[in-house]
Amino acid sequence: MSTQPGFRRTTRFAGLALVLSLALATMASLAPQVFGGNRDGRWSNGDRGDNPVIGSLPCAAAPQMEWMFWEGLENEDLETSSFGFAPMMAMTGENLDSDILTANGDPYGRVNRYENWDAVGSTNYARFILDRYAVQDEEILVWHWVPNEYRGGLIEVFSPFGNTTFESTADAFQVPVSLISGRSGTTKTATAFTFWPNGANADLGRIKLQVEMINEVVVLTYLP
Repeated sequence: MSTQPGFRRTTRFAGLALVLSLALATMASLAPQVFGGNRDGRWSNGDRGDNPVIGSLPCAAAPQMEWMFWEGLENEDLETSSFGFAPMMAMTGENLDSDILTANGDPYGRVNRYENWDAVGSTNYARFILDRYAVQDEEILVWHWVPNEYRGGLIEVFSPFGNTTFESTADAFQVPVSLISGRSGTTKTATAFTFWPNGANADLGRIKLQVEMINEVVVLTYLP
């Protein structure tokens, strides 16, 4: 009988610990999801699996990336209506935690879902630094997605290899970073993409994406 008070006290504390654990788990599920970068630490920049962000860019879960970047994720085209969504620059690939070396910008970046982490990007200002070898081998693809308000608008390209302008005919435009890397060789280059809305939505303004080739890295600067 003398052991009963201790048993009740242990049980009460165990129950309290269980309640606290459930509460913390619930809070964690409601918080923005985050993405770890460069787990093997090859580049000695401090971004490893125990770092809960890519560089200094916190990332929130964005399940809509599954249909926005369906082609890069090898998903089925659901032909989902895209009116009202913010434009987004993103990367797809199976090894983003090592192919993206670091990133920074305005919170929050975007990741598709907890299980895969095979799409990451941003609707806000951001700068991503990528492994150039992964870019050249197309292990990581770069995309710019726009809603229907930009369909029929223009995409302007200014680069050392020539300038061009063409009509935006799809929501997701694959940015030819591998081609730019191949043409750049060992030369440092900067290529600028400017995305314009269609005439009926001219008030939305332009969006810029700069692609720089610098030695063994690719620097993406997104200016929405």
